[in-house]
Amino acid sequence: VFVLIAMQLGDPTNTTYLWGVIGLSCVLGIVLVLPIGGADMPVVVSLLNSLSGIAAAFTGFIIGNSVLIVAGSLVGASGLILTFIMCKAMNRTLANVLFTSFGGTDKETVTRTKVGSDADEVAMMIDGAQKVIIVPGYGMAVSQCQHQVKEFADLIAEKYDTEVK
Repeated sequence: VFVLIAMQLGDPTNTTYLWGVIGLSCVLGIVLVLPIGGADMPVVVSLLNSLSGIAAAFTGFIIGNSVLIVAGSLVGASGLILTFIMCKAMNRTLANVLFTSFGGTDKETVTRTKVGSDADEVAMMIDGAQKVIIVPGYGMAVSQCQHQVKEFADLIAEKYDTEVK
């Protein structure tokens, strides 16, 4: 990409290099973002938002517009801060989000204990409940079980006449 940019600066009338930069940038963007899972996508969107702010700040430097420099710097900094906060909330590093898939390898051992309930215990709790609130979290996003949860909510609303939110 940098070679194409340098060639474009050497001959500004030749737009072939410009289209090459645009095409290569699109391909790199798709190839780098495509392997990222759905649960990690908000982190990537926040990072890309931060990078767009940095690009706006650089544009401000090039054209000499101080408002664009300040606005781009604010967007870039706030997006980067948000990205790191989201990574910290997921107990993952930014490099881990960008360059590895979720779940790791089979060689890793899980040392955490399961916090939750089995199906029979949940059925007993819901049997006597009048209102049920289902709070989706990171685990639901990772396991992509939103459709099963919706079916479950419809089932208990119909079978037990329970209000589900």
